Amino acid sequence: MKEGAERDLASAVPLVEKALAALGGLKKTDFDNAKSFNVVKPNVEHVFISVMWLIAGHYEAVEVDKKMKLKKPDWGGCCKMMGNPKKFQDFLTGFPDYVDKGKVTKLNVKYAKKWIKEDPDAFDYDIMINSNGAAAGVADFVSNIILYWTVI
Repeated sequence: MKEGAERDLASAVPLVEKALAALGGLKKTDFDNAKSFNVVKPNVEHVFISVMWLIAGHYEAVEVDKKMKLKKPDWGGCCKMMGNPKKFQDFLTGFPDYVDKGKVTKLNVKYAKKWIKEDPDAFDYDIMINSNGAAAGVADFVSNIILYWTVI
């Protein structure tokens, strides 16, 4: 039993490291650029809606109803979530702690994964880097955090 837990932990740590590395290269201007889109590409929107679902109920700029479902799962809600880029990025950087403490629910992950299943190319860093740097980093973060949640 102990060996299995140690093996799971050993496989989980690189996932967090990859998730945090995906955020580490982002700058405020990357988020400002994303927010400036009047017409957003669907893949960029899908990435940010996915992260909204992942952090729903934990980040005050993401509004949820009593059932913990997003009130505004659209580009306007995404822009509100990224309103303060530094605060948003800092929150995501600390998000693995929410996973570690069991605060990320199946509902959070279920709806975040829905977007990965519906638009897998949106979660491919090499594809997304051509659309928007912030979306590419956040897509990589979401993918790795979901894998981490699954292992933990």
